[in-house]
Amino acid sequence: STWGNMATAESTARPQGKKVVIDAGVVIRLQRLEQLASGAEFYTTSGVLGEIRDAAARQHMLTLPFDVRAKEPTEKDIAFVKRFATQTGDIGFLSPNDINLIALTYMLQRETGDVSRLRVKPLSMQFDTQKVQFAWGPSGPDGPRTHTAA
Repeated sequence: STWGNMATAESTARPQGKKVVIDAGVVIRLQRLEQLASGAEFYTTSGVLGEIRDAAARQHMLTLPFDVRAKEPTEKDIAFVKRFATQTGDIGFLSPNDINLIALTYMLQRETGDVSRLRVKPLSMQFDTQKVQFAWGPSGPDGPRTHTAA
């Protein structure tokens, strides 16, 4: 199909450089993707392409002046993202497509050879055990009502 060919087509017109991973929301909202990163290569997963069911959004994908390449993350990268998200407590809030997009982004960055900005484990959370003040509801005549958490 035209849709399948467009999604997996290799473009040779762009120089190598920035890679942008896109979610279905960008396409469904008909955002002009070329404004995100001029000269970039655009990637997504087949799962995200499957989410784009709206006829206008599919037509929008076909009129883009560049290809959106379908690429799947490795099982190793997916496992890494799941483990990382479990450690941060985010795993329950991520859909399978979210996990695959994060894994694809992680994988594409690893493929550049520059992993200096990638974390291998979440940052340690540090809590101030001192008393913390916070506001309850609207302000009174003397300012916000505050309570001290013990």
